[in-house]
Amino acid sequence: DDGADGDGRDGRGARVNFHEQMLRRREQLRAKRDAHNDRVAQRAREREEATEKKIRQVRDRARATQKEQRKVEEAAAAKARAERRKALQAKQEADEKRLATAAERRASAVAKLEERRKELEEAQLRVMMEEAEQARIARQQVIDQSVADTSVAFRRAGQPSLRSAFDDAKREWVEGARWEAEREEVLAEAAARERKWMHNYRRKLEYHEDAAAVSMAPRYPAACLSPVRDELTAQRRPRAESNGAPTALTARQLKLEAAFRKRQLEVQREAAAHDQLLA
Repeated sequence: DDGADGDGRDGRGARVNFHEQMLRRREQLRAKRDAHNDRVAQRAREREEATEKKIRQVRDRARATQKEQRKVEEAAAAKARAERRKALQAKQEADEKRLATAAERRASAVAKLEERRKELEEAQLRVMMEEAEQARIARQQVIDQSVADTSVAFRRAGQPSLRSAFDDAKREWVEGARWEAEREEVLAEAAARERKWMHNYRRKLEYHEDAAAVSMAPRYPAACLSPVRDELTAQRRPRAESNGAPTALTARQLKLEAAFRKRQLEVQREAAAHDQLLA
């Protein structure tokens, strides 16, 4: 319908104007809405930026606080390390001082012991020298007494050869001393020979379980010890203590001889039993 009056030109114009007004109004609303959205977005961005700024400030303050706290902790740790180092150094110095004191004490004790040892050695040397001097004096007294007795005897007999008598007495005394020394050497050699034989015999008994197989036992008599040693032992003057106890060498020889004789009797009995079994 183009309108009731005329050709409808006014109706179309009114509709076009209304349409244009509506379009303008829509554009205005759109512009107003866009401006409002822009303002809202701007405020949101501002709030977000303010929030981020506050967060950055808080982070910066926390970082600064952590940095200060770290500095304080590092300072405290450095102070503690310095104190520990100082305490350790003081302890080391005390230990070194104590060790030095102990070393000085040990050195002093060693020096005192060495001095005491030297004093003891000197005392022993003096005692030995005194004993040697007393022995020499005793020997000289014996010689003088022998010379005096010989001189008296020769004077009574009316014989003038006192020098020859003195020489004879001195030669007799020297030969007696030499014979005593040789006798001691022979005794030591006999004891060593006895110990060697007993050692070999004991080893042979240990190596051979069958006592009858020991070939050494029948070839040695019961008096296996050296007859020369026995004779010299009988002739030797006893070097006993004041209570009359035998010397260590003589007691050991008697002990070895008794042990050997006991073992030899056992070997002989076992050999007889073995021979009886074989028969």
